[in-house]
Amino acid sequence: NPMQPAALRQIRQVVAAGRKQGKTVAVCGEMAGDPVLAPLLVGLGVDELSMAPTAIPTVRAALEKFSLQQLSELAEQVCQASTVEEVAKLCAGLQQR
Repeated sequence: NPMQPAALRQIRQVVAAGRKQGKTVAVCGEMAGDPVLAPLLVGLGVDELSMAPTAIPTVRAALEKFSLQQLSELAEQVCQASTVEEVAKLCAGLQQR
């Protein structure tokens, strides 16, 4: 499940390691093209999202709703979560703002 807190924490660790080495971190695929998960990935520090062209307008619209600060705060909360349900609830709360 892409909302698995342990997997999201690993993404954050990869981003930190990439930054330390001066490398860009990208996510490609369904997770990057998901309008709920893409903002979370940006909040985790992912530099690039690669997705099907048809997903771009929806993801762009989702990202435009929030500041980087809001997404970073969400990512921090998500990384403290212990269940997929908690992550889903946090993401849903962000979408309702």
